[in-house]
Amino acid sequence: MRSQIEIRKKTTVEIPESLLREALRISGKSINETVSLGLRLVAAREASEDLLSMFGTYKSTFNFKKLRDDK
Repeated sequence: MRSQIEIRKKTTVEIPESLLREALRISGKSINETVSLGLRLVAAREASEDLLSMFGTYKSTFNFKKLRDDK
């Protein structure tokens, strides 16, 4: 198994304090971990949107109303 060295980039960003406070509360992690998580989520969202766009749309024939009415 090949080990990979992750190169880190130190940067300064201005983040609204209320947004940072909320994100830290929700994640329960440090500032660095919270910002990294947010960046990974942005990258994952873009990747999933790209993947979905390759498959087009799906028209479901499932009847949710009939299922509810059949209680």
